[in-house]
Amino acid sequence: MTTPSLRADAAWQEALALLREMPEKGDAAPTLITYNIAISVCERAGRAAEAAALLAEMRARGVAPDVVSYSSAISSCNVARLPDDALRLLRNMRDAGLAPREPAYGAVIDCLSAAGRLEARL
Repeated sequence: MTTPSLRADAAWQEALALLREMPEKGDAAPTLITYNIAISVCERAGRAAEAAALLAEMRARGVAPDVVSYSSAISSCNVARLPDDALRLLRNMRDAGLAPREPAYGAVIDCLSAAGRLEARL
């Protein structure tokens, strides 16, 4: 029987492989929706570095990350317990002109709390 964590680990790798294959196979280029799905899969697996890399890739390809993109990437930092990365992404989100919503703030607060750093400024 496969454990949920093993399924999530395999899922993020498969999601990124499919995202990379899209343009190679002549399919449509990745869109905001496909990137958000891939970031969400990384979130569930706690793959914060990969989620952040997808945000950078989106920008490089001219696909503007939205609130969902950033919130999922921030949540991946929470799953991986990386409070500094979560705070950095929250700042990047604001710098991009996007207003964080409850899911982003909740993930940052939970991550800071788990690290014993609730005094950090949001």
